[in-house]
Amino acid sequence: MESLIVGLLQATFVFLSTIQANASLPDGALDRAVNYGSQVVQFSTWVLETNPPAARTVPVVTAPRISDVLGARYLKSGNRVFIGPYEGGKLELLQGYTSFGDLNYDNLDDAMTVIRDRKTDGKESYHLAAVLNFGGDFFNIATLDLGEKLEMWSHDVTYGRFTAEMKIENGEKKTHAYKLVGKRLMSL
Repeated sequence: MESLIVGLLQATFVFLSTIQANASLPDGALDRAVNYGSQVVQFSTWVLETNPPAARTVPVVTAPRISDVLGARYLKSGNRVFIGPYEGGKLELLQGYTSFGDLNYDNLDDAMTVIRDRKTDGKESYHLAAVLNFGGDFFNIATLDLGEKLEMWSHDVTYGRFTAEMKIENGEKKTHAYKLVGKRLMSL
């Protein structure tokens, strides 16, 4: 399976390199090519880091619930852990800071949420987490550190873009925007 994924990633690299070298393509075509390449990276990561079922016998979930997001495993120091206690602290999903929408243009609703990491020494940190829906299996593909203080007033996922009006650390209240590209959350 790994050699198949490596071959798929190599073909994606060649495809994106060819697209990038062709300056005459319209912007829409370039955007779609990057989105397709991003989906290949995301799917490859999911296959390599989980044990996907060989054949699906349940219907595909296109409208996720908060319970689906709570059941996902999250990236924590290079490992995948569930929400709840871990050695040295506790991960909490802030349900009020969760938005649903299609993050990776596969026509399935994904989730963008905030995870609070409470350490046993009393320190807290906040992380933005992109959770993808692979036909009913929810998978945290990327996280972004938001610091030790966070206030959020509004949030939304629209056209693959997460926007939130929030105050990070001691900064000003302003609108922040993020986009999932491959396995990374990029600030716009």
